Amino acid sequence: MKDRQAADNCRRFGYFIQGLEPEYWWWDILVKRIDVGLMMLVTYTSAVQDPATKLLLFPVLSGFQAVVAAWVKPYANDQAEVLDFVEVTLAFIRFLLFSSVAALMLLNPATEITTRRAGP
Repeated sequence: MKDRQAADNCRRFGYFIQGLEPEYWWWDILVKRIDVGLMMLVTYTSAVQDPATKLLLFPVLSGFQAVVAAWVKPYANDQAEVLDFVEVTLAFIRFLLFSSVAALMLLNPATEITTRRAGP
């Protein structure tokens, strides 16, 4: 495309590029889809045979996504970089969630410890 920010392109592909810096128009189309694809590859295929390895790979992939989002900061800076902050925060929460689940599944703690971790 000669002009990625043209009105016709924005009308056709605006869902993918709205809110992003012009030079990061590819972020949602490429990076986010690769992230989902890798998570689905690990989950639904036998690319990783051992279930414990699968559980440990989820926090690694989530942490990598959080680091990439914090490093690149692809979202528009119109509102004090709020979108970048939300993206990194949610990726970090995803990392914590997968890390907690992996720790609880692999370490197999006592029932009362699991109950305390599950809720207030």
